[in-house]
Order: sequence, then C-alpha cells, then structure tokens
Amino acid sequence: MPLLSIILVNYRVPHFLEQCLLSVRKASVGLSVEVIVVDNASGDGSVEWLTPQFPEVRFIKSDQNLGFAKASNLGYRQSQGEYVLFLNPDTLLSEDSLHGSIKFLEDKSTAGALGIRMIDGTGRFLRESKRAFPDPATAFYKIIGLSSLFPQSPRFARYHLGHLSSDSNHPIDVVSGAYLMVRRSVLEAVGSFDEDFFMYGEDIDLSYRIQQAGFVNYYYAGSTILHFKGESTQKQSFRYVKLFYGAMSRFVRKHKLHGGLFSVGIQAAIGLRAMLSFLRRVIQQIGILALDWLLILFTFFGVRYFWSTTIRPEVIYPADLKLQTALIALLFFLVALLLGLQKKPFRWRHFFRSTTLSAAVLLSVYSLLPESFRYSRGIVLFGSLFSIALLAVWRKLLLKSHLLSYFTEERLQFPVLLIGADPSRRAIQCLYPEASSAAIFYLPPEGSVRQLTEQMNGYYSLIPFTDVMFCTDDLSFDQIFMLMKSWGPRFSYRFHTSDSEAILPLRKG
Repeated sequence: MPLLSIILVNYRVPHFLEQCLLSVRKASVGLSVEVIVVDNASGDGSVEWLTPQFPEVRFIKSDQNLGFAKASNLGYRQSQGEYVLFLNPDTLLSEDSLHGSIKFLEDKSTAGALGIRMIDGTGRFLRESKRAFPDPATAFYKIIGLSSLFPQSPRFARYHLGHLSSDSNHPIDVVSGAYLMVRRSVLEAVGSFDEDFFMYGEDIDLSYRIQQAGFVNYYYAGSTILHFKGESTQKQSFRYVKLFYGAMSRFVRKHKLHGGLFSVGIQAAIGLRAMLSFLRRVIQQIGILALDWLLILFTFFGVRYFWSTTIRPEVIYPADLKLQTALIALLFFLVALLLGLQKKPFRWRHFFRSTTLSAAVLLSVYSLLPESFRYSRGIVLFGSLFSIALLAVWRKLLLKSHLLSYFTEERLQFPVLLIGADPSRRAIQCLYPEASSAAIFYLPPEGSVRQLTEQMNGYYSLIPFTDVMFCTDDLSFDQIFMLMKSWGPRFSYRFHTSDSEAILPLRKG
C-alpha cells in the first residue's frame, strides 16, 4: 500500500500537467507514492500524449466534464494511500514539499488537512494559501476590495488571515483545493468532496466538515509550491464573482450559518461589484492613455485656479490663461509619453523617469519663453509635481485592480536571461530559431542565490531584460523559488524542461 496518493484533475491543460507531473516525480523521490490523473473529457489528446512519458501515473478518462469535486472523488475512490493529496495540475512542487507535509502531519496527531505556502508565477505570495471561513462581514470586505487595501488587517483581511505571517505555520480554517493533503482516515470519517459544488467552494465545505469533526486544519510554511493561476486577472471578472460567491452562499445555506444575513450581504456586495466591473469596462474602453491626459489636464487647471485665486491673486494674468495652461499640460503629457509613460511592461522606474524628465523639460522650455508668456513659474512647477503624484496614485490603483500589470502574457520577450546548463541553452535556442544567440543570455546554474543574483545584476546592467527562463533540469524548484523570492516581480519568469516543447506560462502567437 502506498504512503501517499496524489489526485489531479485535468481539463485541457496538458503542458501544465506535464510540468506538474515532472515536479511530482522529483518531489516523490524516497516516498511510496501513487499518482492518479482524472481527465475531464479534455478531448485534446492529453492522456494519449502524456501516458508514454509517465508510465508510473494512472490515467482515468471521463467521457464528460464532471467538475472538480466529482472528478477528485473518482480518483480518490481508486486510491489506496494512507495520505491523500488533492493537487491542481497548474502547480509546480519543490523537492521537499511532499516529505515536509507528511512529516508535519505525522507530528500533529490532531491535524486534519494541510495546505502549503503558495506563490504565483511572479514569485508573489498567494493569499489564498490560508483562509478563514466566510461570514457576512468577511465576505463583504473581500468582495468590495477592503481586504486588498488593508492586507494585514485582522478585520478587513480576515478572509485571507492577513494578520498571520506567511512564513510561519498556523492553524487555519480553509485549506485551498490547489494543494490539500489529508489523512485517509479523516476522509473516511467526514467524507470527501461534496459533489453539489461543481466549481469553487468544495474546499471550504470539506475544510469545515473536517474542523467540525474535531480535527485542526493547518497552513504549512516549511515548503513552497508555485501555482500559476493564483489570483489571475480572470478572477477579476464579474462571472467569477458570481460563481465564487454563489458557492459561498451554497456553503452557508448547507450548514445553516449566519441566517439570511449572509445572503443579503452577498447580494448587496455582488451588486456593488457589478458596478465596479462596469467602471472597469469603461476604463478599458476609454483607455488609460485618455484618462492619463484628463488627469494631467484636470491637475494643471486645479493648480492654476488655486494659485491665481489664493496664492498670487494680485498678479494680472493674461486673458488666455486657460488656453496657455492647457498647452502647458499638453506639452507635459506628450513629453512624458515620448519618454516612456505608457511603456510596457510597467516599471516604476519607467514611470518616474518619464514624468520627472517631462517636468524638467517643461520648466526648461518655460524659461526660454518671452517674458509676456511666463505668467507663473509656480503653476508650471506645482502643476507638474501634483500631476506626477496623482499619476502615481492612479498607477497604483490600476495595478491593484489588474487593469495594469507588471508583465504581459504574450510571446517571450527578447533579450532573455536563461539560467541552466549548456545543453539546456542549446535546446532553448532550437525552440527559438527566430532569436539570434545574442538575444539569449546564458547564466550557468552553479552558485548560491546571492552569487547568482550578483551575476544576474551584472548582465542586467549591460542589457536590461524582462524575461528570465529557468531550466528545471538544472535547478531544483527550491532554488528557483528562492531566486524568484529574492528577485521579486520585476521579471517575467518562464519554466522549461528538456524533451518538452512547452515554455510555461504558455506562449501566445
């Protein structure tokens, strides 16, 4: 009998599943493990393609899309392990994740289910790694965005337990279904996933039943996995909001929690989120470019009015002051655009360089104008400074709402820094015949995180790159995750394994 059964549900993500199974193979060394993949009628040849590569994996083909809960239960019923891990196919495990998780559960006799520290594809911690059960206030704070504005508040960020350190182990309420490890004896006592939950909410329901049976659910920070989907932009859609919070409502009704107050609060919050979604579409249709211009124009006019009526009302201003102010604002805007205000992917250094240099150019041009046009240096100076400040706040809001992102999910951007052994470099170059060898910088994987960081900075000072590609044959996932944590979200991270034609995240085009 195996010690651990790993259950994965696949639906049209063959390349993600391939990389996930490769990481599972690495993490399973020294363990007695069975791996079961339930294919939810993908119809894309996933099973036929992956079966020869993974003879140790048992593939179960369903002739219909059963949803996550039913498919997971199908795999669970055919498993035998003392421990069961429900795992998403869009994850990558570090080499010590399975060993550490099992050891933790063995040491905690009262432990029910275990979740793990998760990061997304940019190295950011995923807050869904640790969660509380939904109640009216918690759900309302999350759906209207207060949990994001105050991510460490015990009240507003209670849903993600923001006040608890992500680097320490903690008892929690909800274990994410992306990585949910549980003893078989616990599942036999409380039952597996409720199949009435087709999408979302089944992990909340199972975690609640485990806790109600007297067990303790834990967040385990001793290891890290990567979850590609994470808090993706797809989760900002109104459809997601309805599905996710509809599942929450179903959970509350099932267990008769919080009376009717929860449903009322959810409906009110969904209505508010619908309005926010409408505003998002308006912003997307009008365009960030147009809104930047309107914000700059509004700021200069506001400074002009305050300056001319409060600071220097004794000055005799020209009759066409409004027109001159608009022209000054337009010059500031155009120069900032030329210097990289809208440059993608977004970087704060691009933003501050473009706006501060624009202000300098504006002041220089102003000083060269005839005296009859130099009506107020204060309006030009403070109009520029307040425009920079308000544009920075505006950028922060755009980033928070995912209307603007640090990275683009488009085709690999050259030049790229490749971290791996020389054979891996040659394999990557074969995959990208359109790129010259000079567009792929090569960094051997030897050395500590600090040494690799120093070498990376040396490359970056010569040729700024946006994409970093890790060759997972040559580095452990533990090393990769440490580098991602050290370097932060300034790069777009990619992953490649030899004998695979996939680069994760998948390229478009």
